[in-house]
Amino acid sequence: MKAIGLTLTLLMIASSFAGCTVPETIDEGGVIAQEEAGWGNSTRVIMSVTWTDSSDISQAGNIALDICSKHAPMHAESFILHSANGAYDNAIFHRVIDEFMIQGGDFENYDGTGGYAAKYFGVGTEADQSSWNIPSEFDDRLTHSEGILSMARSSNPDSAGSQFFIVDKYTTANSLDGDYTIFGRTADANSLDVVNEISLVNTSGNRPVHDVTIIATTNEPISGDTVARACQFVE
Repeated sequence: MKAIGLTLTLLMIASSFAGCTVPETIDEGGVIAQEEAGWGNSTRVIMSVTWTDSSDISQAGNIALDICSKHAPMHAESFILHSANGAYDNAIFHRVIDEFMIQGGDFENYDGTGGYAAKYFGVGTEADQSSWNIPSEFDDRLTHSEGILSMARSSNPDSAGSQFFIVDKYTTANSLDGDYTIFGRTADANSLDVVNEISLVNTSGNRPVHDVTIIATTNEPISGDTVARACQFVE
């Protein structure tokens, strides 16, 4: 299967990151009213992660990700299903670039060459699950700012499978906007801090020297303003 990540690197060299849909109506505080926008319900995916920091000390923490099903329903559904089915358990963040992003989700090969969608969305061969991909759901009105959850892919816009990336703290990756599908964000400051700590691990060729492992994932329901925040991305 194709390696997913080359395009990210090339775009990073040029400048920054990708997309969903920014609603047109926001209140004075920058938070969209649920009753006006109809955000409905969604899911928080909590990843329990272990890693070895740059001082060779073992660490553990949680990355809580609030998923936006409204703007990228296929990507959101696949990610939530993979989490519910345990597909990400024991997968790793195989690609880590400080001041850019951390990338994981290859539960097949653990190196950026594997992974597939959790259900058939019309891309690939229906009888061959390993070929399933997700059609692009780009929206250039959204910004890859810190904590944004987006889907990795190859140069083919419709090649997203199971690999995802989270934008690092203090980072904006605008060159990916409109070219990668945004479908969520970190739920809180602690989760973003964990992303930042992982981005600082020792690497060789952008791969962590010691595995950064997703021990397990759990799903929780979210609603109301929490969903609005997950779907707005820009405050």
